[in-house]
Amino acid sequence: LHAKVSPREGEPVVREFAIQLPGDVTAADVISLCQDRGVNPGFDLGRVRPEWEGGLLVALTEQRTRAHIDKLASVLAEATAAREEGILVG
Repeated sequence: LHAKVSPREGEPVVREFAIQLPGDVTAADVISLCQDRGVNPGFDLGRVRPEWEGGLLVALTEQRTRAHIDKLASVLAEATAAREEGILVG
């Protein structure tokens, strides 16, 4: 995981896991940027529970290649960096 993104839970995972975005990075910003780059980043957990705001549920199945996973990681890093630099406005 990108240094700024952290797992929401410490439990082992098989196909899906939750990540917490840093500080003021919103899931909506990340989802929007990822979609612009052709990547599905996951589900905004804040839509289910307000206390999970900034969380994304990411699913990785056998249909995803290493290249897909690397692209997701790259776009997540880009989104968190863009927010920190004030490029993303949510």
